[in-house]
Amino acid sequence: MADEMKIGAYICNGCGLGERLDSKQLEMTATRDGKAALCKQHDFLCSEAGVKMIQDDIDSEGVNHVVIAACSRRAKTEAFNFDNVALSRANLREGVM
Repeated sequence: MADEMKIGAYICNGCGLGERLDSKQLEMTATRDGKAALCKQHDFLCSEAGVKMIQDDIDSEGVNHVVIAACSRRAKTEAFNFDNVALSRANLREGVM
């Protein structure tokens, strides 16, 4: 039997995103409508600390699908390389703002 999908949604507030978007509302939408098991915000998800936060949730919380809401999907692709995890990216900077 396949593992049940456990979604972790991560919202970046860096690069001016936190100043222009209602991150708290995005977090509530991710957990309610997006059915994310957990949702967290970080000042810079692509930083070492941001990536570690995601990896820790994969390791300790059983997250197996990561949704990153941040700047362009083309930026920092090398930072978000997690083994055995499905990854989706939402482009907030160019797609929403």
